[in-house]
Amino acid sequence: MMEYLKIAQDLEMYGVNYFEIKNKKGTDLLLGVDALGLNVYEFSDRYNIGHHGYDDFMFYRLMVL
Repeated sequence: MMEYLKIAQDLEMYGVNYFEIKNKKGTDLLLGVDALGLNVYEFSDRYNIGHHGYDDFMFYRLMVL
Protein backbone atom coordinates (compact mmCIF):
# COMPACT_ATOMS: atom_id res chain seq x y z
CA MET A 1 0.00 0.00 0.00
CA MET A 2 2.75 2.47 0.90
CA GLU A 3 4.56 1.82 -2.39
CA TYR A 4 1.35 2.65 -4.27
CA LEU A 5 1.01 5.96 -2.39
CA LYS A 6 4.63 6.86 -3.12
CA ILE A 7 4.01 6.34 -6.83
CA ALA A 8 0.62 8.10 -6.80
CA GLN A 9 1.90 11.26 -5.11
CA ASP A 10 4.42 11.76 -7.93
CA LEU A 11 1.66 11.85 -10.55
CA GLU A 12 1.03 15.30 -12.03
CA MET A 13 -2.61 15.48 -10.96
CA TYR A 14 -2.29 13.96 -7.47
CA GLY A 15 -4.03 16.06 -4.83
CA VAL A 16 -5.55 18.55 -7.29
CA ASN A 17 -9.07 19.87 -6.66
CA TYR A 18 -10.80 21.04 -9.83
CA PHE A 19 -13.30 23.85 -10.29
CA GLU A 20 -15.14 24.66 -13.50
CA ILE A 21 -14.44 28.22 -14.68
CA LYS A 22 -14.77 30.32 -17.83
CA ASN A 23 -12.29 32.81 -19.22
CA LYS A 24 -13.18 36.27 -20.58
CA LYS A 25 -13.99 34.71 -23.97
CA GLY A 26 -16.45 32.29 -22.37
CA THR A 27 -14.29 29.21 -22.92
CA ASP A 28 -14.86 26.40 -20.42
CA LEU A 29 -11.73 25.71 -18.36
CA LEU A 30 -10.76 23.95 -15.16
CA LEU A 31 -9.01 25.65 -12.28
CA GLY A 32 -6.80 23.17 -10.45
CA VAL A 33 -5.83 24.00 -6.88
CA ASP A 34 -3.04 22.03 -5.21
CA ALA A 35 -0.36 22.46 -2.56
CA LEU A 36 2.00 24.23 -5.00
CA GLY A 37 -0.36 26.74 -6.56
CA LEU A 38 -3.06 27.26 -9.15
CA ASN A 39 -3.21 25.60 -12.55
CA VAL A 40 -5.49 26.30 -15.49
CA TYR A 41 -6.47 23.33 -17.66
CA GLU A 42 -8.35 22.94 -20.92
CA PHE A 43 -11.74 21.47 -20.03
CA SER A 44 -11.73 18.76 -22.70
CA ASP A 45 -8.43 17.00 -21.96
CA ARG A 46 -7.03 18.63 -18.80
CA TYR A 47 -3.99 19.86 -20.67
CA ASN A 48 -2.21 22.34 -18.40
CA ILE A 49 -2.15 25.76 -20.06
CA GLY A 50 -0.89 27.79 -17.11
CA HIS A 51 0.61 27.52 -13.63
CA HIS A 52 0.86 30.15 -10.93
CA GLY A 53 2.58 29.49 -7.62
CA TYR A 54 1.06 31.00 -4.52
CA ASP A 55 3.97 33.44 -4.32
CA ASP A 56 2.61 35.01 -7.55
CA PHE A 57 -0.38 36.34 -5.61
CA MET A 58 -0.77 38.97 -2.97
CA PHE A 59 -3.11 37.83 -0.24
CA TYR A 60 -4.90 40.31 1.96
CA ARG A 61 -5.82 39.50 5.50
CA LEU A 62 -9.33 40.50 6.36
CA MET A 63 -9.65 42.17 9.68
CA VAL A 64 -12.97 41.75 11.43
CA LEU A 65 -13.68 44.18 14.24
